[in-house]
Amino acid sequence: MPELRFTLLNVGPAKYAAVPTLLFRLGVQQLGEPVAIRSVSLQCQLRIDARKRRYSSNEQQRLTDLFGTPERWSHTLSSFLWTQVQLLVPAFHGATEAELTVPVSFDFALAATKYFYGLQQGELPLLLLFSGNVFYADADGALAMDAIAWDREIQAHIPLTAWHALRDLYYPNLAWLSLKRETFEALDAYKRSLGVTGYDEALTRLLPEEAPAVTLDG
Repeated sequence: MPELRFTLLNVGPAKYAAVPTLLFRLGVQQLGEPVAIRSVSLQCQLRIDARKRRYSSNEQQRLTDLFGTPERWSHTLSSFLWTQVQLLVPAFHGATEAELTVPVSFDFALAATKYFYGLQQGELPLLLLFSGNVFYADADGALAMDAIAWDREIQAHIPLTAWHALRDLYYPNLAWLSLKRETFEALDAYKRSLGVTGYDEALTRLLPEEAPAVTLDG
């Protein structure tokens, strides 16, 4: 049976996708004597391995929604699921490259969005776990199938700038915030009572004059 090894070659934003998408360029290589691979049906689970990086004091404060106050992090900081995607790798012999498309949500109701936003510089610690089936030609030329070894994975640190570039490409100077319907209706009524057309202005009127200072690099 063929044994496959996966490597991460690069990551970048897709410029013309229907939704914000990161492209993970994978290297796929056979170990040992190569055989004719007909296709690989691949499932990939992407996890955020939050324990695999250091955090500045400012980042710790920005991540309290996820992990609590810094003194609790020895118990609360852990790996968590980002998303799961599928990929069909076409026929190859020996080695090939494939592009894993990963849709990215900017909804702040999601843990991954809160995490990415909470970081200000450095890298995103990711764990890519692979499973699925490989279809190949056996010694007689017949089609055979085997499961991908359970321990196939990639530990990666991708630059935070890849997420920033994606955000700025699809939502320049914008952030998405989920509200309860009744909260939105109240805000909409308040906006109309002010005679303004934008929700930004209505929300700004509600903020205290001495609001905490913010930075826009996250």
